[in-house]
Amino acid sequence: MSSGPPAALLFPGAGLSARPYRRLTRRIPSLSVLERTPGGSLTTDAAHLAQAAREAGRPVVAVGHSMGGFAAEAAVRLHPQAAAALVLVDASVPREQVEPPPPGQRRTPEGQRRTSPSQGGVALLNRWGGPRAPWARMAADLTRYPSDEAQILAIRRDAPLPDVPVIVLSAAWTALTPWHRRWLQVQDELADRLAQDHPGGSAGVRRRVLVPCGHGVMWWRPDAIVEAVEQGMVE
Repeated sequence: MSSGPPAALLFPGAGLSARPYRRLTRRIPSLSVLERTPGGSLTTDAAHLAQAAREAGRPVVAVGHSMGGFAAEAAVRLHPQAAAALVLVDASVPREQVEPPPPGQRRTPEGQRRTSPSQGGVALLNRWGGPRAPWARMAADLTRYPSDEAQILAIRRDAPLPDVPVIVLSAAWTALTPWHRRWLQVQDELADRLAQDHPGGSAGVRRRVLVPCGHGVMWWRPDAIVEAVEQGMVE
């Protein structure tokens, strides 16, 4: 790959397209946003990092927001030569010991199974606005969430984290309520888990807490994402 500043590829949150990230793409011209396709998987999403690196001719910064954090981490692990850095933006955190539900089913938060909307609800939502409608994208993404969650755990076991900078950005409205404190604790655990796998240990993983800030960090604190991506580009 040629020298020079790497490009960046953003893996969006559930139900989101490129539009909500326009403030970022305006400030980072080399940042593109992945458009998840219906019927995709974590590994097919991750493969876009390698494609982006081939097109750019240099390594790419993988940025994962919310549910997109699974794909961004998977991309860096599965395609290490294509990765310049990993930036996780208030990323989803997989539960340990998760197994994907059978086809056509998904799990409730309590772990019980129920019928997935993939064949019914999503199809109905598609009729109202097509598969690209925000509500249809959200339903489709949430349907595959348990599978992505299980896949990233398997990928962590089989594919090491390369020696690239990792930056974990976490958002909370406040650190005063039990819910927000718990979320920041979960994000701490994510950073610690990545540090265990990183060749540089804790020195390879940077942590930044954004308070007050909503989950839509690209709206509330786009400067923090821009700074993190730029750090990944120069290191």
